Amino acid sequence: MSSLPVYLYDTKQIAGHCNKIASIPYPQKSIHFASMANSNPEFLHFVKNQGLHIFVNSLKHLQLAEEVGFAPDQIVFTASSVDYSTLDLLYGKGIRVNLDSINQLNYWLGNYPDSLPGIRCNFDSEAIQNGRAGYFIGDKSRLGIDLSDLIDLDAKDKIGGLHLYVGTDITDIEYLMKFYTTLTKWAVHFPNIQYLDLGGGFGVDSLHPFDFERFGANVSDLMHSFSAIMNREIELILEPGRIVGAEAACFLAQVVDVKERAGRQIVVLNASLSQFPRPLFYPDEAHHPVQIFSPDGNPKPVLVQRKVGIVGCSTYSRDVFAETVLAADVQPGDVVSFGNAGSYCASMFTEFLGFEKPKELFL
Repeated sequence: MSSLPVYLYDTKQIAGHCNKIASIPYPQKSIHFASMANSNPEFLHFVKNQGLHIFVNSLKHLQLAEEVGFAPDQIVFTASSVDYSTLDLLYGKGIRVNLDSINQLNYWLGNYPDSLPGIRCNFDSEAIQNGRAGYFIGDKSRLGIDLSDLIDLDAKDKIGGLHLYVGTDITDIEYLMKFYTTLTKWAVHFPNIQYLDLGGGFGVDSLHPFDFERFGANVSDLMHSFSAIMNREIELILEPGRIVGAEAACFLAQVVDVKERAGRQIVVLNASLSQFPRPLFYPDEAHHPVQIFSPDGNPKPVLVQRKVGIVGCSTYSRDVFAETVLAADVQPGDVVSFGNAGSYCASMFTEFLGFEKPKELFL
């Protein structure tokens, strides 16, 4: 087990999620995988071969997308506070751009009047849920242009698309549809609109999986209705991220020590949260199912449940993978597996604490 820690990916599961998303029945659609969820080139090659395009929010990921082989018309670039030299580069490459401010819009229209940029939108609503959704839309969000400000623009005919990202890890389809429907009501004010980019944020929940069949039917009906109003077929863009790969991978590390303290077992791994950072960034929200295997790869037998803290081997006090209850006798040499590790895990690796980036293996 000297090869641990490691990320293991099941490509069949990745393909299955790609196919579910691509099965949305609306014909004029473009599915762009969000590269920040997983920027491993092999992962990106795989989703590209499944027919997905790519969404990026940095020049580094743009370069990566180009190296993987995505064509300019397969790339969407959306970020905040983009400097003008970056806008120049994106225009020169023919990359579809969603702008984030009135200043960016004025610069673009003043320099490139022959193109129709997209706009990242923001609007407030009493329907916004508490929690992480408030970081993406509403008064507390730093992102996008308020739709009320866009309606006052004289250049509404110069805007080619509207982009909206409702929130993250959402499984409530009715909640998503409320905002999508509101966006279409505003979008009728833009006579030359070509696309609606509805973002991503589709939740990962093993108990209540995201229902792409119902989502696809609802979104398709909405897009057909909006296209009828505009008297032409409007393109639908979606930007799934975590849902594409999260459940398709696990993070494996080896137990190097076991301690007993105050009726609680402390299981120490040969790894650090700097290598598996999602529980560090989202300590109250990250859910990664834990399994224990013996060194020969067999599941450990079920015993009496007890409280267990699974921790890293650094001296950082918050290097804690999980506080959980396990029904197994954990011993040095055993292997701990964390599920839901295929998105926003390896891509979040940090050099903090000095650990090497784990290998990622695709099976």
